[in-house]
Amino acid sequence: MRTEQIPTIFRLKTIYRILPFWIVITICLASNISFPDLGHFIKSGEVMLESKAILSQDLFTHTYHGLHYINSGWLSQVFFAFCEKIGDLELFIFLKTILLLITITIIYYFIWNITKNYRISLIFIFFTIALGITNWSVRPQIFTIPIFAFFYSHLYRTANIKGSSIFLLSLLMILWVNLHSSFSLGIILVGIFLVGEAIEKYFDREKNKDLIKKSRLKKLLFLLILLVSVTLINPYGIDIWWDMWANASTSQGRSTEWRATAMNDFSGFCFIISIVISGIILKYSKRRITVTEAILLFAFLFAGFKSTRMIIWWGIVSAPILAVHFCSIDAISERISRGKGHGEFKAESSKLKAE
Repeated sequence: MRTEQIPTIFRLKTIYRILPFWIVITICLASNISFPDLGHFIKSGEVMLESKAILSQDLFTHTYHGLHYINSGWLSQVFFAFCEKIGDLELFIFLKTILLLITITIIYYFIWNITKNYRISLIFIFFTIALGITNWSVRPQIFTIPIFAFFYSHLYRTANIKGSSIFLLSLLMILWVNLHSSFSLGIILVGIFLVGEAIEKYFDREKNKDLIKKSRLKKLLFLLILLVSVTLINPYGIDIWWDMWANASTSQGRSTEWRATAMNDFSGFCFIISIVISGIILKYSKRRITVTEAILLFAFLFAGFKSTRMIIWWGIVSAPILAVHFCSIDAISERISRGKGHGEFKAESSKLKAE
């Protein structure tokens, strides 16, 4: 039977498109939603909904008199309480599934747009899932995963940052800072793109004049300043930064999940394998690695070593970079070219190597 005679739904290209989402749905429906502190989040949210006020003390431990209590994930707790109220615990499964499907959709089409290959997109989506699956628990962080993925995808793929993009990212940052204390990751992403591209421009002999006049650099700098500013739009103002820093500084001593990544469990094993794969791909890639890509990889690789909770970000950041470098390996390029017209493939290959 010829390819064109096969029903669209049974064609390999369709399967490559559907499979990642089917896997995510299956994992979410089969997994247990319970987590040790989920009840804490729900109860805190219930109290805030009933009192229509932000918590001023921890409900489950003693808060010293006069101590300024900061509940950095207050909005996610309200969402949890609302979900439990209108749909009981079953709604958490739906919420988790939707948020992760949004994340996978963003990453999948991000990878596909830069590789134009469904098989490679599928491979590196599996790569991302394997590195992130242990952090798919129903807790405040799950709200921020699709936001992080969108920030990264947009900054990487958008050559011309428009006013609408700046406005949207600012709104997402306001949401992020009230959902979870990981909001600094969005600012770090913008900072990395700004520094990386500034270094690239500085060492470009033909374009090394008037760096600050470069449109994208100016917009990245403006976006960075704006994002830092809008983080103050929360119930605690600038204190949210001190709380974020305090948690980041002491978390490894207070919780086992924040300790350095151990190589004796599934997440640690996947992390090490991902490093080996990354090294092999970058060694044989014919595409020049950019300064921005190098900083992204080293920064989030370091974060992955620091804590198991950070491996998920390494998976999201590294997958698209590795995918585009994977396409430039000679053996892979030749294999891809068999399924494309020579002219079409040659144009895409040249573009990937030049970027």
